[in-house]
Amino acid sequence: MTHGGGNTYSVSLPDAVGRVAFGDCQLALGRRCDATVIAARTDDQLLVSPRWRTPLPAGTVLYYLSRRQITPAEIVTALRERTDVVRE
Repeated sequence: MTHGGGNTYSVSLPDAVGRVAFGDCQLALGRRCDATVIAARTDDQLLVSPRWRTPLPAGTVLYYLSRRQITPAEIVTALRERTDVVRE
């Protein structure tokens, strides 16, 4: 986006996270990966800057700003550290 800055990326929420709130994703990825989640695409719709309590099912695509790509495994780890919502 800017010289020497981050870029936009996307990643799908892994099945291991089950259903999570958008805000949990925002906090977890912000703290663990220095990323900012800006939108989510479910099977039904694109949600730009949704409410923090918006539930997101596994498979939802997260769009985020970051200096690097985040792996699905990092998402699972970040959400485990942030909340108890991750189920296996």
